[in-house]
Amino acid sequence: MVEHDAPYIRALADRLRKMALAKGLNISQTSAMVVQMVQNIPYTLVHPHSHPEMESRDIQKNSQFVRKYHRNPRHTPLSKEPFGGCYANADPAGVLSPIEFLADFKGDCDTRTVFLYTLLRCMGLKAVVMNGPGHSMLGLPYAAKQPGLPYLLHQGQKYYFVETTVIVRNSRYCGPHIGEVPRNFRAEQWRIVLH
Repeated sequence: MVEHDAPYIRALADRLRKMALAKGLNISQTSAMVVQMVQNIPYTLVHPHSHPEMESRDIQKNSQFVRKYHRNPRHTPLSKEPFGGCYANADPAGVLSPIEFLADFKGDCDTRTVFLYTLLRCMGLKAVVMNGPGHSMLGLPYAAKQPGLPYLLHQGQKYYFVETTVIVRNSRYCGPHIGEVPRNFRAEQWRIVLH
């Protein structure tokens, strides 16, 4: 998906690179700008099977995530337009390609991380995709705001975790930022799956 879609994303990458240059942003600020652009897009659950099949598989795993998501009034109807809801029967493996994400702005954690990985790489920036317990996050090597935050090493470079599915905004804060993770976060449960 990355190799196939990268040529179609280059125009957007060039535009974002020019915006960052015009604003005088450094590499860390540029990558944060791009991540926040995606964090601002409402979350849409994407899965590889029908809604009933996904709920059945969820029960087999002793999980209630999909069922609770499907039953939440904020996500219904599941075909909600233009944002939110749920995207069923996504192939391959419940991940939309970067171009599919750009086409309708629907995506969950792995769709967003693959999109951002592709976009940032087209901009000439480093990025990895990291998967852990039931989740996918972007990894960026650019300075985290606080020292001592969890990271994974890849080819001698520290990659800090970046949440792509939520945004918290108030008068004093907009994030999460590069490296900000929940207090009980355990980096040893994660691995780099795309680099």
